[in-house]
Amino acid sequence: FIQVGNLEGIVKRIGLRSTYITTLDKISLIVPNSRFLENEVLNWSHNNPVSRVKVPIGVAYGSEIKLVRKAILEVAKSHPEVLLNPSPQLWFQEFGDSSLNFDLLVWIREPQKKHKLKSELNYRIEVSLRKYGIEIPFPQRDLHLKSPEIEQMIQTWMQKNTPQSVELYYPHSFAHKLESKISDLQLDEEDNSKISTRDNIDSEILNNIDIDTLIKEMRGSHGVTIKDRRHRWGIYSKCFVGSEAVKWLMRTQNFNLQEAISIGQLLINRGLIHHVLDKHGFKNEYLFYSFYEEE
Repeated sequence: FIQVGNLEGIVKRIGLRSTYITTLDKISLIVPNSRFLENEVLNWSHNNPVSRVKVPIGVAYGSEIKLVRKAILEVAKSHPEVLLNPSPQLWFQEFGDSSLNFDLLVWIREPQKKHKLKSELNYRIEVSLRKYGIEIPFPQRDLHLKSPEIEQMIQTWMQKNTPQSVELYYPHSFAHKLESKISDLQLDEEDNSKISTRDNIDSEILNNIDIDTLIKEMRGSHGVTIKDRRHRWGIYSKCFVGSEAVKWLMRTQNFNLQEAISIGQLLINRGLIHHVLDKHGFKNEYLFYSFYEEE
């Protein structure tokens, strides 16, 4: 198996004036021998056919390096074409503009299969990274503004162009029943000093769910996705997305939309979770929240 310039193929026969080569596309070529004298010839299978294949990989900033190494090397070592001696290696090459860049190095006995191997490894690596919750980044830039006027203009534009969340009304939902019950409560001044609205909400929901069990499930292996996340100018560690938590509550706990949002707000009221910047209550939006126990 040889490479001459941009031509790769298996040598089938060598004649006095030309050499017969079959490419990886199964095309037979007759190459003048003079070309071998004019160009550098790379013989992949001469003496020792074992060859190294390099697969570049980029992951998002904030990814846990040990987990990245585990996810990628698991794929390499499980592939039947990859040799275990020499063993696969993962080299941390650089801090890129938008990603942490690695090179996966593996060795194979049949160099003509290197292109197919790279494709198969890329497919498996993508699945493995998703399995471990590791993000594959896209090109991005941080913009630092020094002009207060420009910052104010951008903030004003973003406020005007950011879609507002839609409040859905479910007259027979659990959350609506809670709101109706709260509005119907008639408390005198002495009772108001002892009983808060939040306590009434808590007692209603706690009649139906076990908060401790719910928290364990949310933080468990099949719970909401908790990881470091990047947004604009900051990186927020060990947090989850409000809208994803709502979907999880609806799927695993059989709550409807408003009930799921009410549960999230209950967890905030009880001091179990909070918005990462403490600016919002619980919303079904792309907002970051974290468990106090994770901090």
